[in-house]
Amino acid sequence: METIESPNRCIHCGFSNLKRHDKRLRRVRNMNLFHKNLHLLIHVKRSRCQNCKEVFSEPLSSVQSGSHQTYRLQEHIFEQCRDTTISYVSRQLAMSYKTIERIYYKMAKNELQDEQTSSVVGIDEFAVRKVHRYETVVTGIITGNVHEMGADRDYQSALLSISS
Repeated sequence: METIESPNRCIHCGFSNLKRHDKRLRRVRNMNLFHKNLHLLIHVKRSRCQNCKEVFSEPLSSVQSGSHQTYRLQEHIFEQCRDTTISYVSRQLAMSYKTIERIYYKMAKNELQDEQTSSVVGIDEFAVRKVHRYETVVTGIITGNVHEMGADRDYQSALLSISS
């Protein structure tokens, strides 16, 4: 797979005089197809700015910079984790638990910023690691949305979560 248009301006300084630097093959995980892992191989064009001398890759509309999964797969993972556990989704998609967890919490944080608070909230704690490190989570009981996640499980963390 390859994009048709190359970038016409530097993403760092905005200068329009770019020189083609090289072309690399990027492997990105997409949604499963017939219960098989599907990876996209994308030829990414890299450019060098003649003004600031920075080298950068062209932006892709379906993949975030630095990510190894498409937006579609990340949204699918987030929806699956809402209904089941992270470990179950990890086994189903044959992906690392930590990768699924990172995607879920990143998407939950983004959704948290987009949604309004609800009138009925629930507060709970969950273990982040086996070494008894806990975090506080505030959810909307009616909507089931995550509203806030606190760093600890103490009184101050819970108070800050509820007040924001």
